[in-house]
Amino acid sequence: MVSKSEVSVNVMDQFDHHKRLGTISWWLNLQQPLLGAEIKRSYSLLVLFKETLLKPKQPEAMLKE
Repeated sequence: MVSKSEVSVNVMDQFDHHKRLGTISWWLNLQQPLLGAEIKRSYSLLVLFKETLLKPKQPEAMLKE
């Protein structure tokens, strides 16, 4: 039998992260709606944090505006 974590990993491998987030949260909403919402929120924060870290550093003049 396939465990839930293995299913999640397979889903992650097959979709880009936006589709993956939608698929996992949809699946979790069927199982446990509150947990699904919490994971979706946490994942969104993680993606935002990652994108912020990966952005090229901007000149200070742009940051002051």
